[in-house]
Amino acid sequence: MLQRIFLFCCITLVCSTLLDEKKSNTSELSFGSISKCISEFCKISLHFRSTAILEYGNNETVEKHLFFNEIIKTLSSDGIQQIIIEDLTKIKNIEVAEADWMVVVYIYHCESLSKFNNAMMHDKIKYLIIVPDHLETECKDDFIDVGNKVAYYDVTFIFNNNEEEDNTETYTISTFIREVDEATCKEIVHGFININNCQNGILESNIVFPNKNPTNIKNCPLNIGMGTLYPFSIIQDRDILKTFDKLNESQIRGSDLELVKIAAKQFNATLNYNYVRKKEENPIGQYDFIPFIMNGSLDICAGGFYRIYGDVVSYSGIYARQAVKWMYTADRKDKSWQNLVHKVNGLYIFIIYYVAYSCVWWLIRKFDKQSVSATTTLIFAWGALVGAGSLQDTRSLKQKIVNLMYLIMCLHLSAYIAAQLYSFYTISEPPERLETINDIMESGRPTYLVPVVKYFVIDENFRKYANQSKECDTFYDCFEKSLIYKGMTLLLHAFFANYQAKSAVGDEARILCTTQNVLTVYYEMLIRKNSPYVSKYQDIIVRLFEAGIPEKLYIEAIGLTVVGRAESASKNIIANSYSCQTGCTVTIRQLDGAFYIWLVGCGVSFCVFIVEIRKKARRMSLHLI
Repeated sequence: MLQRIFLFCCITLVCSTLLDEKKSNTSELSFGSISKCISEFCKISLHFRSTAILEYGNNETVEKHLFFNEIIKTLSSDGIQQIIIEDLTKIKNIEVAEADWMVVVYIYHCESLSKFNNAMMHDKIKYLIIVPDHLETECKDDFIDVGNKVAYYDVTFIFNNNEEEDNTETYTISTFIREVDEATCKEIVHGFININNCQNGILESNIVFPNKNPTNIKNCPLNIGMGTLYPFSIIQDRDILKTFDKLNESQIRGSDLELVKIAAKQFNATLNYNYVRKKEENPIGQYDFIPFIMNGSLDICAGGFYRIYGDVVSYSGIYARQAVKWMYTADRKDKSWQNLVHKVNGLYIFIIYYVAYSCVWWLIRKFDKQSVSATTTLIFAWGALVGAGSLQDTRSLKQKIVNLMYLIMCLHLSAYIAAQLYSFYTISEPPERLETINDIMESGRPTYLVPVVKYFVIDENFRKYANQSKECDTFYDCFEKSLIYKGMTLLLHAFFANYQAKSAVGDEARILCTTQNVLTVYYEMLIRKNSPYVSKYQDIIVRLFEAGIPEKLYIEAIGLTVVGRAESASKNIIANSYSCQTGCTVTIRQLDGAFYIWLVGCGVSFCVFIVEIRKKARRMSLHLI
C-alpha cells in the first residue's frame, strides 16, 4: 500500500514538473512572440532615434517581470534603445524633439485599467498598451471609459487572441477611432476597431498608429476665415466689413477659395465664410484675428497668410510662393538727333585724321615752296570730309598720294555715317536691362516705396537705398508714379503681371522686372492648433501642391488672358527690337533734321550775301565821291 502511494506521488510530481515546464515554455514563447510584435511596432512607427519607454516598478508580478525581460532582450538585439521608468507622470519632463518615443504599458488587472490617467499622456508620444486576453470581457466597461480618455492620443491596444488548441501566437491590434455625430456635429468615440494582427511576431500590415481624426464631417460646418490678398482672395466691399462678419461665397473669388472648396469636398463639409481684416502691404505684427482661431470660432484662415504667427496656430504647409521683385520702366530711347549723336561714337578718329591731313598738306606745300593758307587748307579738308566740297588742286605726285588717302578716309566716314543712320532709324534697340539688385541701386532712377514695408529686408545697403526713396501710398500708387517719372518700385509678382498687361502699349511692355528676387514669400493657411482636421488638411494641401493645382488656380485667379498678355508684352519688347535688321527703309521724315540744317545754312548764306552787298554798295558810293 505504501509503495502504491509513493509511486502515485512520484507520478504526480513528474507530471506537475512537466506541466510547469510546458507552461513556462509556452509563456516564454508567448512573450517572445509579442516582444517581436512590439519591436516591429518600433521599426514602423518610430523613425528618429527610436526609443521605447517601459513602465515597470519594483513590486511587479512574476509574469510582468518575465515579459519585460523578454522585451528588453528583443529590443536590444534589434538596436532599439529603452528607458525604464516607474512613474509615467515623469514623461512630461522628456524633451520630445530629441527622439521618437513609444511608451509600453502592461495592464494585468481591471483596477490598473480603471485608474488609467490620461493627464500623464503627451500628444507627441505614442502609447502601446498590452492587455491579457481575459481582460477583454472582464473590463469591457473600463475599456470604454479609457477609450473616451485616450481617443485624442496615439494609443494602440494589443490583445492576446491565442486559442488553446492552436499552436500559433496571434495578437489582435485595436484602437479607438473618433467620428462626427451627424445630429450634433460633435465628436464621439465608439468601441474598439481592429486595425491589424500580429502572428508569431509578424504584422499583417504597417498600420500601427492610425490617424484618429475624423475624415468625414457629414455635412457639418467648417468655419473659414477669409483675408484679402490678390490673387489668393479678393472680397467685394471689404472696406465696410469688420473681422468675423459673415460672407457669401458670391462675394469671394481667388485661388484660396478654390483650394478650401476642394478640401471641403474631401471632408464632406459645408463651409461658413467669415471676413478677416488684414493689411495686404504689411501683415506682420497684426494679431487681432488670432483669438478667433484659438477659441474655435474659426477652423481655418485662408487668403494669403504666412508662417509668422508662431506656435499659437498650426499651418497647412506651403502651397504657393511668389517673388518680391524690382519693377522698372522699359521705355526705349526717342529718335532724336541728340540720341543719334550720343550713339555715333568713334568720330574722334576721323577728326584726328582731318587735323593730321591738314598739317601734312601745309608742310608739303611749304616744302614745295608753294603758296599755302592754313585757313583755306582747313576749310577744303573739312568740306571734303563731310562731302560738301572738293580738295585743293595738286601740283606734285606726293600731293596726289596724300589727297587720295584722305579721300579714302572720307568715303569710310560717309559709309560709317550712313550705316549709323540706317541702324538708328530702322532698328529699335531694347530698353536698358536691369537684372540684379545692384543694377537697380546703380541706375540712378527715382525709387518709390510704401513707407510701412520699405524696410522688410535686413540689409544695411538696402536700408540706405530705401532711405533715399520717395513715398507712395499703395502698390498701385507706386506703380503709377514709377510709370510717370520713369522710376522703380517693389512689387509682388502677381501685381507685376497684372500691371504689365494693363500698361502695355502696342503689345509691348512698358515695365520689366529684375531676374534677381529681393525676397520670396511662402504662403500657408492657418489652422486651429487643437483642430481634429489639422493632419488631414495638411495632407490634402501637400497632395494638391505636388499635383500643381495651387499654381494652376493661382494663374487662373490672375487671369489666363492677363498672364498671357503680360508674357507676350515682355517678349515683344525684345523681339520687336530687331525686327528690321534687313530690308527696312529710311524715310524722308526720319531725315528731316538734315533739311533743317540745310535751311539754316541757306539762311546764314543769305545773311552773308546781304552783308556783302551792303559792303560793296558802300565801297561804290565812296568811290563815286
